[in-house]
Amino acid sequence: MINKGIEVFINNTRRTETTFIILIENILVQYQESYRLAAFLCIKIGIGTSLVAIYSMSTG
Repeated sequence: MINKGIEVFINNTRRTETTFIILIENILVQYQESYRLAAFLCIKIGIGTSLVAIYSMSTG
């Protein structure tokens, strides 16, 4: 009886994890363009900041 209960619990946990993963995938697909834009802006800002820092260090 206890083993059966544990088995049901494990199966329910796996099902919940799968549902959660599917939910996350749907959200990511929905906002994929936004993530691309955000990543692009972060990289652009990072490169720009680095160049400004290097320039200001070299000019004193």
